[in-house]
Amino acid sequence: MQLAKTFGCARFIYNYYLAKRIELYKKEKKTMNYCSCSADLTNLKKQLP
Repeated sequence: MQLAKTFGCARFIYNYYLAKRIELYKKEKKTMNYCSCSADLTNLKKQLP
């Protein structure tokens, strides 16, 4: 059960940042690197307990 929860969380984060990267590229022709995703993830953790 714990493994399924972990994979679900990983899938959520992957899809979340994939969507953000696609949206940013369409708007500004830029992409997010690992560091910017990691910094943003810290803020996301605070918003979604």
